[in-house]
Amino acid sequence: MQLEEVQILALCDFDINKVPKFLHRFLIFDDKILKERWDICNNCEFLNKKLKCEQCGCFMRLKTRMGKMSCPIGKWGKV
Repeated sequence: MQLEEVQILALCDFDINKVPKFLHRFLIFDDKILKERWDICNNCEFLNKKLKCEQCGCFMRLKTRMGKMSCPIGKWGKV
C-alpha cells in the first residue's frame, strides 16, 4: 500500500462510507477480527493515549483495519 492510500484512510476517520471503494480491498470488514485485534491493542502496554503504538509508531485504529498489517511484537498477524 502506498503512503497516499494510507493518508486517505487516515483522513476518512474510519467511517467506511467515506473510504474510497478502491481502498476496500486493503481493509478488514470482519467485525470479529477487528474486535480481536483492537482488544489486544487496547490492553497492550505499548499503546499510548493517542492510540499510537510505541513499538512501530502506527496509529492503531488504522493499522488494525488493514489485513496485510501485523503487530510488531507478534500479538496478531496478517489476515
